[in-house]
Amino acid sequence: MLDRLFGATTRYILFALHQGAQSACMRLSLKPYTQAETLSLLRENDSASGFVFSSASDATSSGLVFAENRLSSTFLVKSEELWKVIETRSGGGKLANFTAEEMFAEGRYFLSGCRVDLADGVSWLLFAAEASDALKPAYELFIQIGALFVVLLLVALGIFFFLARSLTLPLAQLTEIADDLGAGNYTRTIDVSNRDELGVLADSFTILSQRLNDRESKLEKTTELANQDFLTGLWNRRYLDRRAQELFSLSKRHDHDLSVIYLDADHFKKINDTYGHSAGDEVLKSFAEILNAQLRKTDFVARVGGEEFVMVLPETALDGALQVALKLRSHFKAHSFLGDKGLKVTASFGVASIGENAELKNAGELIEAADRFAYESKSTGRDRISSARGQIV
Repeated sequence: MLDRLFGATTRYILFALHQGAQSACMRLSLKPYTQAETLSLLRENDSASGFVFSSASDATSSGLVFAENRLSSTFLVKSEELWKVIETRSGGGKLANFTAEEMFAEGRYFLSGCRVDLADGVSWLLFAAEASDALKPAYELFIQIGALFVVLLLVALGIFFFLARSLTLPLAQLTEIADDLGAGNYTRTIDVSNRDELGVLADSFTILSQRLNDRESKLEKTTELANQDFLTGLWNRRYLDRRAQELFSLSKRHDHDLSVIYLDADHFKKINDTYGHSAGDEVLKSFAEILNAQLRKTDFVARVGGEEFVMVLPETALDGALQVALKLRSHFKAHSFLGDKGLKVTASFGVASIGENAELKNAGELIEAADRFAYESKSTGRDRISSARGQIV
């Protein structure tokens, strides 16, 4: 039971640190802060500790601490040691966040960190808690329970059995809710009638669970709105950059296919000049509907410019992506835009795949390759599909 209690407590502490780091990183990712602005925000934060490591080029180069630790005056771990932890736990920058338990010469610490892409570089936000201080309440609680247990044994076996049950049941419930909180289930509550330390702790767990649940719901709504294009309802460039990089890393790691279709509506300025901008908006909404209708569950599409769209196709080689582009071109050409006006609108396509571009280092380069092919289609006559295998006219 001791291992179970402290194991659950450790998981809860790591989870709380993870939530603090993720919340701070989410706040920083909502707009392109500079490192100076990040430092100011961190100092305004009420978190127990905070380190920010900046990197001028990428997430795997040597780190520089520019917001110092506020955990305690005794935390003397050097920035080089912490940066090594970040490099190791993030797999050299492949993972955007991590939670870990680390041993330093100064003692054992719980750490949680996440990467933030700032306006002037890449940074890591690191939160820490000293294990001995973090686990102290759990040790004190167990000592109190043990002392009470001894007193009950001395009074009578019958009274001991009754009181022992009243103690072990809340402990089991506390352990279960700690496990649930660690797993992300914030809807659990504890019904403990005790008015002692266990009851206070149970009430605290319940309040924490409710607050985390409310916070996660608000965060999910805010994140979804921040990642959507207001006009078409498609994902925006912010979501594309993050999700495409995740899929790119997975595809590279497991040697799977990944393709991108970049498409640009032809003569869109002429539509706005002839029919007005509101008509142009309706055309873009129709484009979005046609693109959404062709998506598989694993695919997604984003609007990246005025009349430019990007479709990301996991587990799809170049041949399959070209077939999708052909279907889209046929749907666009067959569709009558603006209702009774019967307007015909075509698109210029660019298709790129990891399999045809093994030298690509990230998702941004893959999207840029597809964009170049789309420009080639547009500059050589429009209503075409260009790729590494040539043009489909």
